[in-house]
Amino acid sequence: MTVLSYGFWQDHYGGANSAIGSTLSLSSHPFEIIGVAPRGFDGLNVGDKFDVAAPICARVPFDGKESRLDHRSWWWLSVAGRIRLRRILDASATSLQAFIREAIEPGSVVHTDGWEGYTGLAARGYQHQVTVLRGGRRFSTELLPRVHRVASLLKRWLLGTHQGAVSRRHVDYYLDEFTFRFNRRRSRSRGKLFYRLLQQAVAVEATPYKTLVGGVLGRSQHPNM
Repeated sequence: MTVLSYGFWQDHYGGANSAIGSTLSLSSHPFEIIGVAPRGFDGLNVGDKFDVAAPICARVPFDGKESRLDHRSWWWLSVAGRIRLRRILDASATSLQAFIREAIEPGSVVHTDGWEGYTGLAARGYQHQVTVLRGGRRFSTELLPRVHRVASLLKRWLLGTHQGAVSRRHVDYYLDEFTFRFNRRRSRSRGKLFYRLLQQAVAVEATPYKTLVGGVLGRSQHPNM
């Protein structure tokens, strides 16, 4: 199945409603036309326009045996899922892997750099994919692009929106806010954002004011940035 851009629909089908349900041949492969994008919608990437949009799984008949869906080293698809952020005490295996166990379901693929703190993830039930950054010909931003983009956006948000005036004792809550905003950045229902926020406020255990302003609990858990 496929969706036509508004311009392609006008140019090749004259804007006829009969185009919906008909078959379009792409590289000798038949695709059913199931809809037309709204006028003015040119895609998700600024400057990149499309004529025909098809599901990601449609790559298989085009690629044949060497489908790029099966190769994690082929950097052709730009996707960022939901993120999880936390401030940790250090970069040791104890700190890193404790966060991984809490945030990622065992059996999932965990893609990291070659830092020794990630050693042992396979033994914990994860599919550990390692990309060594040091000494390579490609920049780290090319090898792990989404990680660096999120880090860059977080720094820009802290330095720009908050002018860097973020207290160490409150960093965890700023990370929570950034995570909430990032994971809902493309939400079609803006009103639902507040609704979800209220849901989480009811579901999550209340945080005492003393903890919010850096009480004993906050200092014992996170003595350093």
